[in-house]
Amino acid sequence: MEIQQLLLELNSTEKTKQIRAAIELGKLGRSDGSEILLDLVREMNWEASNLYEVVEILGRLKEKRAVDILIPMTNRTAHIADTAAWALMQIGEPAGVDIVFERMRSPSPWRGWGAAQMVAELGDVIVERLVGALSDNDHLMKARAAYALSMVQGKSETIGIALRAALDDSEPYVRKQVAMALGRIGDKLAIEKLTFLLNDEDWEVRNNAAAALVMLGDRENTKIFEVFLKNLKSELEHVRILTSASLSWITSLIPDQDWIEPLANTLQTDPHRAVRIHAAKALANIHSEKVKAVLLQTQDDTDELVRNTITELLQKWG
Repeated sequence: MEIQQLLLELNSTEKTKQIRAAIELGKLGRSDGSEILLDLVREMNWEASNLYEVVEILGRLKEKRAVDILIPMTNRTAHIADTAAWALMQIGEPAGVDIVFERMRSPSPWRGWGAAQMVAELGDVIVERLVGALSDNDHLMKARAAYALSMVQGKSETIGIALRAALDDSEPYVRKQVAMALGRIGDKLAIEKLTFLLNDEDWEVRNNAAAALVMLGDRENTKIFEVFLKNLKSELEHVRILTSASLSWITSLIPDQDWIEPLANTLQTDPHRAVRIHAAKALANIHSEKVKAVLLQTQDDTDELVRNTITELLQKWG
């Protein structure tokens, strides 16, 4: 529909035509119908329109008048709150950014980590504030700030310095997130401190430090192997699941023959199917006849999902 026709409909006496025209103009980046869109959101008029779409349009138009309407929406149910938060970040007004930034301390994982992702998209302009958040009293805020810093595009030296210092945090939850963040940004200056964390009292910190070292290219460190091997043998089910999941991508970077025996043993003996599935995937990254033999031997696993995974891996093998 041509813009002139949409502008005519915007002044129609029929409400449905006005709404349709306002939405279509908004999609084209025009704010002619913004007042109509704002009224729809104020009234929470779901019958007249898809409010998710309307809120997104207001965000893309960077409609500052929407900020005071959208802020209360961030406390509503999941998708409504997320859409409002996204729009606030697109608009970029300080009041809206503040609301989304504070969502990073939410006990809700989807709310907190989702906010961290949105905040990271602001780029360099938010780095100083995120660095400050690493000293917050809330461990959730610190952990998510570390994640957001690692996702900022156009990374600066400031980020590496701040994250390396945060490795000394007293909270294991923060240390494990910071370790992975340093791996993501490729900060080789962190290798010494991450190596020290391979002896951390918390298994997840040790696990993430080892994974980060792999990401940083420190692949000859035998201590890394020892950390994962110990975790694979843990009596705690969740430890074995997360460790085997890590190895399913780590062996793609380090397809070392030394992994074959412990992973084969895990595939053959671990009682949890998720662990066996991850172990099979990790083994498949190590292309050798020995691995193929192990996979063939375990095709008759008692669990259907494990059997299907092994069959798919062997088919890809050729």
